[in-house]
Amino acid sequence: MKVFRIAALAWVAAAALFVTSLASVAQEAEPELKDHTYDLAGLTRSEFHRTPRNGGIGDVLAPDQLFSEMGYNHREDRWSLRHSGDEARCWDESSETMSAIAGFCNPEGAPLEYNATNPSEGEHVKLRTTVEVHRRVAFVLAAMREMARARVSIKVLRIEGQGSVGDAVLAPDKARQAQKSSRLVGTLHGGLGERMVLQRLQHQSYIADYDVSVATGATSPVSVVSDMRTGEELVAGAIMLPGGRVWLQAWHASMKLDEMRKLDTNCGQVELPRVSYSFSPLSAVMARGSGAILDAGQNGRFLLVADCDTAIENRTLPLENGGSLELFNLAGMLQARSPDARWIMTPNVNRVIGDGVSLDQVFLEDPMDGPYHDAAMLANDWLSNSVSIGEGISVAHLGPFLAVMTRPPQNDAEAKAAHDVIVEQLRAGMKHIARDPAPITVRVRAWIVNSSVTLPEGVIDGKPDSRDLGAMEAIGAPALDRTTAGMVGQSVDLMDLTLAAHLRDYQTMLAQQATGIDPQVGVLALGKQVRWIARPSEQGRLRVEVRTAVTVGPQKFEQIPWGEEKKWNIERSLSDLAQADMAGELGMGEGISTICPAGSENSLLVMTVERIK
Repeated sequence: MKVFRIAALAWVAAAALFVTSLASVAQEAEPELKDHTYDLAGLTRSEFHRTPRNGGIGDVLAPDQLFSEMGYNHREDRWSLRHSGDEARCWDESSETMSAIAGFCNPEGAPLEYNATNPSEGEHVKLRTTVEVHRRVAFVLAAMREMARARVSIKVLRIEGQGSVGDAVLAPDKARQAQKSSRLVGTLHGGLGERMVLQRLQHQSYIADYDVSVATGATSPVSVVSDMRTGEELVAGAIMLPGGRVWLQAWHASMKLDEMRKLDTNCGQVELPRVSYSFSPLSAVMARGSGAILDAGQNGRFLLVADCDTAIENRTLPLENGGSLELFNLAGMLQARSPDARWIMTPNVNRVIGDGVSLDQVFLEDPMDGPYHDAAMLANDWLSNSVSIGEGISVAHLGPFLAVMTRPPQNDAEAKAAHDVIVEQLRAGMKHIARDPAPITVRVRAWIVNSSVTLPEGVIDGKPDSRDLGAMEAIGAPALDRTTAGMVGQSVDLMDLTLAAHLRDYQTMLAQQATGIDPQVGVLALGKQVRWIARPSEQGRLRVEVRTAVTVGPQKFEQIPWGEEKKWNIERSLSDLAQADMAGELGMGEGISTICPAGSENSLLVMTVERIK
């Protein structure tokens, strides 16, 4: 009996060990799953469907808004404030958000289930998966929440006086010092990339023209009433680059009614506005708390001090298998783009003022993915086409970040060595594309001089130095002096115009033995316009191409009697337009120049461009 009991106990022990072994195998085959509910607020557009956002203030006086004949096509390799907004809202629904994030974080194919909660409870998704996948998902969502909650603050100050303040971008200590002698204009607060507007506008209606119809033997003139919005606006937005740097884009636009002339026509009195219009852009990369100078010409100079309550840095999460999950902020690889501005300085542009700006342009567009998502998507496409992504490496754009996950082989030295080579190639590709925008500051000046004056040789040769420019200040009458901070590859337009409505002509109309005379009103663009772009060259030099136009001579109109009875007048401009193109390779502190005729035979227009820091 004793032997039987001992054998029985042995069998029981063996059975227990067998059951324990089966449980261990089952545990390895079916890892433990955990439930967790994630809050995805600020990451989806569907929140706006349930609680619509308020209509925001839109820019009204930017050139492509004012001159409505121009269009805009969004480009993924451009950052424009027009196509920016809530930078982390890269998905329509919360389930789509979780599908993209959890799917990327689970390359091993671990069990994964998710479902959205009741929409009335907010943007919550319940996820059931392994602890390791939860850890990865939480890491990604933390980075996205930080971006969604980031807030940009911009102070706008008007710099008093006309003296130089030094560089186009002021370090934080210099910015604080400059604020002491500047006057506060306003403050802007918003999210990353969000278009923020300071604006004051006045609305005015005026009798702009008459429409004349000739029918059934009668002439019937009908007055045409147009709307004009004058005022001033400053638009700005900023994104954060790795390393705590702020990329600020802004522009200032102004339109002022200088004169409302009244002129009698055969149909009645028309009102002919003369307005001053200016547009000045700015694009700068700087440290948080720094200031950038926006030179708005006759409207003064503005100091924009920008800061953000967080830094959007690249992040790394070490994985249990010796690999890593990395999130990259690549927004700096995009090029800058300000509103389109066609070349306005043509002999005559009809309907420039037109019917003003329609009311639907003062509301924000639907939220766009913005620069972070566009940069991540562009980088993902580039890497996929240029680097062979092997097994154990995953690359994707996860909303506003480029995500890279590496999982090296564990038990195969040769495979691990091949994996490391591909990772190094991937790093090299990332380094090649993840370059911040290159800033450049350009000063454009023009003088009118008598043709009998002896000009400096450097100006005549097209390569003026500081002494030549100093001499020009002494012998020339200044016609233009503007400084602009921009980016290499960015097309920059400066406008300082007078838009003058005038009676150009009368059109005689005949129909059914009736005669009608229709007055023709046009708009003449006078003043100054500059367009420049800098392109990369060799050894740190930049090829700068500049187009300039300056109106010289009287800007009034001559009255010309019209018709057989000379009862009515048409108006003829007395102004002259001087235009010139310049191009040259510039190092820091170097300049180029050109000379062209200016109005009369005994005057010249000298234009110079300097690259300053």
